[in-house]
Amino acid sequence: MKTKFLFAVLGALLASSGADAATMAGSYGITTSGDASVSITKDFASPFSTSLTLGTPVTVDFIKITNDEGIGIDSDSLTVDANFSFTQPASQSFTDTGTGNIDVFAFFSSGSLTWNDGPSGTNVSFADGSKINVNLSNVSFAGFIGQSETVDATFTLIQGPTSVPEPASLALLGTALLGWRAVRRRRQG
Repeated sequence: MKTKFLFAVLGALLASSGADAATMAGSYGITTSGDASVSITKDFASPFSTSLTLGTPVTVDFIKITNDEGIGIDSDSLTVDANFSFTQPASQSFTDTGTGNIDVFAFFSSGSLTWNDGPSGTNVSFADGSKINVNLSNVSFAGFIGQSETVDATFTLIQGPTSVPEPASLALLGTALLGWRAVRRRRQG
């Protein structure tokens, strides 16, 4: 009976499925295209490093888009690519694209930028088994020319890294089992 209990405890220790936290690190770049005249300011540092806890969203001011359109009557297209290059929890890259337009009437402008990731964001999978949801906020432009809008980025660890026992831990476990077996044999025989 004690043997079964011991093996059950050891099996549970070795079968732990993952961690409840991970560090997200890497860098990102922003590119724009289209007819709209805008300037982009990175509000979120690049390179970055942020601790994530399983299921807890972390929201940051990601980029600021400033409408640099001139006075007049115009409608211009806008495409923004956010290119992420993660180094932690494991190496991975991911690109999200936002599309929209800016309409100008005299001193006033209106428009929007909508990201392809949709309202639920995009799940990025890593080689260590972890998954992070990346969600970039859509923005609307309304007001005077020269105003800025901030795109938020929300990162959520939805699956922690899968833990894998180290070879040294397995060797120590094996030695302990052999020692336990030797003690048991000595008591029986």
